[in-house]
Amino acid sequence: MVVYIAAIQGVSKDYYEAAELEGATSWQKFKAITFPMIAPAVTANFTLLLAWGMKVFDYPMAATAGGPGRASETVAMLIYNNLFTYFKAGYGQAIAVVFTISIFVVSTLVSKTLRAREVEI
Repeated sequence: MVVYIAAIQGVSKDYYEAAELEGATSWQKFKAITFPMIAPAVTANFTLLLAWGMKVFDYPMAATAGGPGRASETVAMLIYNNLFTYFKAGYGQAIAVVFTISIFVVSTLVSKTLRAREVEI
């Protein structure tokens, strides 16, 4: 929220004054001025939240420990279990390396896609 508030505060009031002179409604001002100006903040937050969501470990581990069975096991928990529970360090590290690369690739693709849309907006 802090990032969004800072981005909204960074939008110049001149744009809104010009839109009011043209007779724009609140929705039109949001669609044509506010959202395009805060699009970089949306891109940054979405990319960070996506990467965080892929790495989530603590909530499922505390709530269910991956159970019932392995139904709520995340990739981070799979890495943890292979390293510390099953003592398969090589396998766990291999999963961790592939997972790190996949997070990087997905985050980069999403970020580039959203940044390309920023230019269009």
